[in-house]
Amino acid sequence: MNNDSSSRIVAHLKKWISSAAPGAKLPSTRSLVAEYQASPVTVQKALQTLTAQGLIESRPGVGTFVRAVRSARPSDYGWQTAALRSPLAPPPPASSTMRNVANDAISFHSGYPDRELLPERLVRAAIARAARGDAALFRPPAAGMPELQSWFAHELGASTPAGTTPPNPSDVVVLPGSQSGLSSIFS
Repeated sequence: MNNDSSSRIVAHLKKWISSAAPGAKLPSTRSLVAEYQASPVTVQKALQTLTAQGLIESRPGVGTFVRAVRSARPSDYGWQTAALRSPLAPPPPASSTMRNVANDAISFHSGYPDRELLPERLVRAAIARAARGDAALFRPPAAGMPELQSWFAHELGASTPAGTTPPNPSDVVVLPGSQSGLSSIFS
């Protein structure tokens, strides 16, 4: 603390507050001015410092009082048990799509690429467009969409070496997933 008048008043009042009961009334500003022979501005500055430290509280028109130490009540989380119900059994282990995969393995579960690779604005627009149509209400066939199988078969057929039979659309298996798995398959 600095050694100015308001700091000395703060130090003296802190001693007085430590021995006073919570709710005890401090002397008026006029009596503090007379007692410490300081200006009203200096006394007000000291009282503001003590208020900021949470030691006193001012009640306009009534006076300044020693603030009672408020202890934090323990949080009550009982409502969560009633609202969410406590689990009867331990939660099942995470599914294979939610487990972390080792760095040297390729995960073929459905999902999205890393956030920095995902064009979020375009994906949001595509999802909004898809949600407006009937296609969002039905699942695609488990074997894959025939149009997609044909497209991949055509693309693979264009790069098939001479003397090798190009794949038919029925030879193509389309798996949902991110770009990381596809680049490893074709490399």
